[in-house]
Amino acid sequence: MSEDQGLSRMPERDTSIRRAWSECLSYVQQFVPAFDVASLQTPIQLPGRNPRDWDTSLAQAPAAVALRSSALRHFAELQVESRAFWDADLATGIASFQEARRRLNAEGPASAYHLDLTVDGEWSRPQAFLVVEPTQSLFDGAARVASSGYFDDNNVPPWDTWVTAVPPTRRI
Repeated sequence: MSEDQGLSRMPERDTSIRRAWSECLSYVQQFVPAFDVASLQTPIQLPGRNPRDWDTSLAQAPAAVALRSSALRHFAELQVESRAFWDADLATGIASFQEARRRLNAEGPASAYHLDLTVDGEWSRPQAFLVVEPTQSLFDGAARVASSGYFDDNNVPPWDTWVTAVPPTRRI
């Protein structure tokens, strides 16, 4: 594919990402209870020096629970446990996860927790996207400690924030 062909497809990719982000934000509005952003960013105190003693503190940290809704837990765990999530077939796994989220959005309650979330607002917010390449993870849990639980033991961000699989762009 030539560079010009790749650039001409960008609007299509842009629209696809915006649609996926809209579905993600709709889900967060309906299913993720309100949380204090400042508490998510506050480092937690880990007990002692032995990492085996840290699990409870990390699992209960605000950053660890705020964006891991129970409604999507099963679907997310299926994706992380399957080889598709870690292989080149990530798009298939994410598509399955997105379909589960769409069903929950359609069947979900009318209540909304995060009314201030909008696609346009998030789209224009600096540092709104976090791009993760699962195949490059060390799976060592270091990101879990460094992020006060935001990332899990596999260095995967919370499933409520998963938007879409983005094919790599051609490096020039």
